[in-house]
Amino acid sequence: MKLTLMKFGAKWCGPCQALSKAKTLEKFAKAHPEVAVEKHDDTDKGSEAWSALADKYGVKAMPTLVWVAGEKVLFRSSDVSAGGIEKQLLRAQRMG
Repeated sequence: MKLTLMKFGAKWCGPCQALSKAKTLEKFAKAHPEVAVEKHDDTDKGSEAWSALADKYGVKAMPTLVWVAGEKVLFRSSDVSAGGIEKQLLRAQRMG
């Protein structure tokens, strides 16, 4: 089953800014083409679509990474470090 990594972030969030500046998700996506990577910014917050998506995946704070296999949420994490994301991938692969 295809894994998806969804990042929920905000421009005002320090860890989110560091993640963006380091291009961590872009590097991860390039290294792991088997994982779909989606980014959802707070710039969409307030819109019905963004709110519904955040509610659906249980996003309460930013940054939040949500790992999904098909329609099943595997887990959520606030660890946006490169090493943390790699460890999360291994966990998601075991669970998915």
